[in-house]
Amino acid sequence: ALGRHGLRASDLAAVGVTNQRETTVVWDRHTGRPHHNAIVWQDTRTEDLVARLAQRPDADEVQVRCGLPVLNYFAA
Repeated sequence: ALGRHGLRASDLAAVGVTNQRETTVVWDRHTGRPHHNAIVWQDTRTEDLVARLAQRPDADEVQVRCGLPVLNYFAA
């Protein structure tokens, strides 16, 4: 990426990194662009769906497979 702009690593003074934990984005592997906006952890639109999932007899399978409980907070 630096080379495309005529830069070298030695031209950098600093790099900033931030993240939004528990956020889901689906990327297009060919273009590197997201298919849609990110779904962030504060988004509670799936609350009803998650409540129904938590009532299923096999709901604990989610935690068995990914280590996370059935909550709309987690991207699993």
